[in-house]
Amino acid sequence: MACHANYANFQGNYKEEGFNDLNNIYQLCWPNGEIFFKIEIFESQALLEKVYEAINHWNRVNFPHCVFKLASNQSYWVTFIQDKSGGCPKADIGCLHIQDQVISLPEFYPDGSEVLEECILHEMMHCAGFRHEHQRNDRDEHLKVVEEGFDYDVKKLKLIITIKP
Repeated sequence: MACHANYANFQGNYKEEGFNDLNNIYQLCWPNGEIFFKIEIFESQALLEKVYEAINHWNRVNFPHCVFKLASNQSYWVTFIQDKSGGCPKADIGCLHIQDQVISLPEFYPDGSEVLEECILHEMMHCAGFRHEHQRNDRDEHLKVVEEGFDYDVKKLKLIITIKP
């Protein structure tokens, strides 16, 4: 399976969410393990350098199984963009086979701290098809949520953090 190292994790992430059929799961994978990318103009040179460092790090660690390659004449790709609104980093999960798939990165978090290379790598993992463990449908079979000390309803939290593809 291209661009998803752990099939069992991938299968668990999408089970019962319309992706029970292996062909549907494979549709979210990047063909041949190649994630083609473009980079929009970044106002922050520091953030742009972190993006390139993250891409180089990713490719060193994951070659030849899953690599980010500069897009040229591909029919779809992911674009790294700088979010100037000060929001949180975000990325779509898996290959959507569209041209406007993005990894959106602010220069700073809302608290003023810099976005780190590790955060960029985290968003790149989403792009490659990985989701958070707590978003799996079977999370309660593997995680124990300690409800003491929470100011909110944990059951509502589960509904909030469950993302449908």
